[in-house]
Amino acid sequence: MTEWLSEDVDMLTSETVNPLEHALLLAGLATVSPAKEAQFRKLPLFSDLNPSTPAQRRILEKRKRMKIKAKDLSIAYQSHLSGINNTQARQGSYYTPEEMADDLAMETLSVPVDKALKQPDPRKSLLELTICDPACGSGHFLLAAMRFIIEKAHCHGIALMKEDVAKCLFGIDIDPTAVLLCRLQLWIASRYDPGENIVCDDALFRSEEAWSRQDRGLGFDAILSNPPYIDSERMKRETPHLRNEIAKEWSSARGNWDLYVPFVELGLKRTKSGGRAGFLTPIKLFGADYCATIQSQLLRHRIATAKIWETLEAFENATVAVMTSVIDKDSQGPCHFFKRIDSKNVKCGEWTIEEMKRLPKGHWSLPFFESAKSIEALQGIRLGDLAEIRDGATTGEAYRIRERIRDRKPKNDDIKIINTGLIDPHRSLWGKRPIRYLGFKGLRPVISAEDLHEISPKRLLQANRVKTLVGGMGKRIEAVAVPSKTLCGKSAVQIIPQKGICAFALAAWLNSDWVCRFYAALFQLRGMGRGALNIGPRQIRVLPVIQSEITTGSMLSKWGRILAENPDDKAILDAVDSHCRALYESPRTD
Repeated sequence: MTEWLSEDVDMLTSETVNPLEHALLLAGLATVSPAKEAQFRKLPLFSDLNPSTPAQRRILEKRKRMKIKAKDLSIAYQSHLSGINNTQARQGSYYTPEEMADDLAMETLSVPVDKALKQPDPRKSLLELTICDPACGSGHFLLAAMRFIIEKAHCHGIALMKEDVAKCLFGIDIDPTAVLLCRLQLWIASRYDPGENIVCDDALFRSEEAWSRQDRGLGFDAILSNPPYIDSERMKRETPHLRNEIAKEWSSARGNWDLYVPFVELGLKRTKSGGRAGFLTPIKLFGADYCATIQSQLLRHRIATAKIWETLEAFENATVAVMTSVIDKDSQGPCHFFKRIDSKNVKCGEWTIEEMKRLPKGHWSLPFFESAKSIEALQGIRLGDLAEIRDGATTGEAYRIRERIRDRKPKNDDIKIINTGLIDPHRSLWGKRPIRYLGFKGLRPVISAEDLHEISPKRLLQANRVKTLVGGMGKRIEAVAVPSKTLCGKSAVQIIPQKGICAFALAAWLNSDWVCRFYAALFQLRGMGRGALNIGPRQIRVLPVIQSEITTGSMLSKWGRILAENPDDKAILDAVDSHCRALYESPRTD
């Protein structure tokens, strides 16, 4: 074993329970003295060894045959982490499938490697490349980078030693155990001691001097990373001071940001001009309000490829849908969008940076589902220009309302309460379907006007307006026009039209197939998973609308009133769909 490995293993033996030590011994990689081995065997994880998982059994078998591979050690390590208070989930790190690591390495490194191969001395140029993972974990992306460079060089008749390629790889991680494991994996794969190429540090707060020791002050040819995923609520709860410090340091950390966002900004910063940065992130990088700032930074460069992974279950014990994106630093040109389905790349479309800039801030779903021509529909007036569009009650108000709810036939001053569960297209289910509201369950929920005024005079004013209510989640938009004396519940969205705009026309327009499909295409990446849409006021505000079509007396107004009486009138529903589709085939504005 190399000197650094011996020192790190000696240091770790003092800990009561250490999964890395178990993984080392399990894999047969820790060549230690008999005295030291006896000390290891006293560790609880080693003495209580029970190879119950497939990964553990596979490693035991490979150990017997002395054919251990680096990734098997990593799998064992991750397996033990997940068994100890879900450590890696707390740190926001997960095992990356090899298919995904290899694909992102290929997408990211293809251009830098091709440039090197075209140089007068391609071998020398290849070995001068610098590739960094600023959240390297156990080193999956660095190993994938090594494999790609060696295979690509071989295809051009150039034989590269793994030891030489390993010298091109750099990594940073805040977890000392992950750093040790990353060093181990590179050593196993190449027999090269990476030393200070792989360091324990906080990449978000690292000094320029520390960075320059790795990139010589030039930046890296490629960044390749799966940034840690820790959501905003957990950071606010567990590390509020750290969250504040990150927000001071990184301009992308705005709004309700998650931890991967400033890491993407970091990756862009550390990539040299003309280089490439590849990221594996939640799909919300392209589908969340809080990502508007980082998206504006991405548009200073070229999005070479963006890919949604649809069928691969990327991370065990993780429920976050993921995507990969590759950015050409300081470059211009078309942006390419793909879906990864059954290990195949399916091209969705090609968009220019100028077209991307016309998309709703924070939401870049459309390029994955529609052609760039669809952007023309966003010209002109938005629904938010013609109506007040708001959430229902705030959380605090909702709890106070809950205390005053009654289940009864409305009295003269009673206000009906309608939430998402009581909204169907053109139909209110109040009095027909039981409602659940913060522990309350009833068929006819009401609150007196006096009680509502005491809680919020503003909510009473809204309740006394004719309006359109929209369900907050579902497979499609579900909207209904409601009379005055109706309160919008916490989970729904209320649209209070300006004078001359008809609530029934709005309901007809919103429920049309064209609008539902276009909304889904615009905001699918904001969804709840399995095709469910998360429908919010900010998103509804940006929907394109033709003002003359939603005024009182318009055809949609007449049809909307008919559907309010008979929501299942197929002839009228078909007429609305045909009418709206024709409107947007040749978009126009008032």
